[in-house]
Amino acid sequence: MNLVRRLHQVYMTSVVGNVGLQPSNLSVQDIAIPKTYAEAIASPQSEEWLAAMEEEVQSLRSNSTWRSVHPMQMPHKANIIAGRWVYTIKADADGKPIRFKARWVARGFTQKHGVDYDDTYASVTKPATVKIMLALAAKFDLECKQFDLVTAFLNALIKKYEIYVEMPHGFEEYGTDGTQHICLLQRALYGLKQSPLLWYEELTTFLRSIGCRPLQGDPCLFVHSATGASILIYVDDLLVFAKSDAIVDQIAGLLAKKFRMKALGDVTWFLGCRIIRDRSQRKV
Repeated sequence: MNLVRRLHQVYMTSVVGNVGLQPSNLSVQDIAIPKTYAEAIASPQSEEWLAAMEEEVQSLRSNSTWRSVHPMQMPHKANIIAGRWVYTIKADADGKPIRFKARWVARGFTQKHGVDYDDTYASVTKPATVKIMLALAAKFDLECKQFDLVTAFLNALIKKYEIYVEMPHGFEEYGTDGTQHICLLQRALYGLKQSPLLWYEELTTFLRSIGCRPLQGDPCLFVHSATGASILIYVDDLLVFAKSDAIVDQIAGLLAKKFRMKALGDVTWFLGCRIIRDRSQRKV
């Protein structure tokens, strides 16, 4: 058991007491989502939230998201961006919790223009493009598979600026002199103003490298020249349209060489809309 978990046990015993877990039959609506680290470790689901935070920090460290630096190593006028934990619960079809999730994000509103960011705009696909592609998939009986790119922003490297963010709350690191270290970012972190742009550049550069080209009318719709497959981008969600599952698998294999992905199967939900398809009638 690591030091962080031991400290949490001490906190829960001395301050919170024996809270225990709530009954497993509770729905997501019955569980209060914490807004801060203190609320998370004081909640009846503290063990679940702690595990989620540990998983997030491990993911960030394994991706070399930052380099730990002593404040004395920072430039005199450097801006330290605040961070916060964001907690969510993934539910099943019955509303029962199946996964507790925690994400460490930067408070982008504490950034300073010209000091740690400049350009921020990143393209997202047009709603009309989504409707047209779904209509074409129905008319021509195309496969339409959905993919989720895991921790997408962490694939993008920080460019131009040195960006400093405070350590994740509860997982701080200290120097031999007792001074708390700061994160010098190496990769884009969720919440940074420029993260969507850096990710869009990373993804689209790779798509071009495997033979995909964007349509002039929508820079988030790419066509793979060798197979004719279409790839629709909305931040870290992808829809792949193709004539066969074999072509979809080929495209997914190319993407998986660069990015971690989850295959979600036939599209049923996208951008908050439920998608119902009748392939026998070629309707959607």
